[in-house]
Amino acid sequence: MTGPFQSLGQAIRIIRKRRGWSQKFWAEKAQISVSGLSRYESGAIEPSISSLDTLLESAGADLIELDEVLKGVRNEVPKVAEPTPEAAEALAARLLETLSPEEESLASDVISLVLKQRERQS
Repeated sequence: MTGPFQSLGQAIRIIRKRRGWSQKFWAEKAQISVSGLSRYESGAIEPSISSLDTLLESAGADLIELDEVLKGVRNEVPKVAEPTPEAAEALAARLLETLSPEEESLASDVISLVLKQRERQS
């Protein structure tokens, strides 16, 4: 998903997949084009209110289900692999190189505060 309406598109796709439907099946049921449904799901375009209503009605869904799905989509946190300590250190070093002396001093102060808090908590 790369379009500006990703969350809504993901929600539309989730509603379809929950029902085990293909894009072709739902598009025919909703009397819209497959390419239109595909563009909604990809987030390339946002459906009009009437098109969204038609989609939801044809799926036996309502705004409550859409809202629940949207909340789930928006709360998803992308899973990122934990960096190795060496990779994290290399990244930190590269970032520090881009800072001005004032920013570097501030970053050092923040890191010191975080480390002190960790010590107090353990």
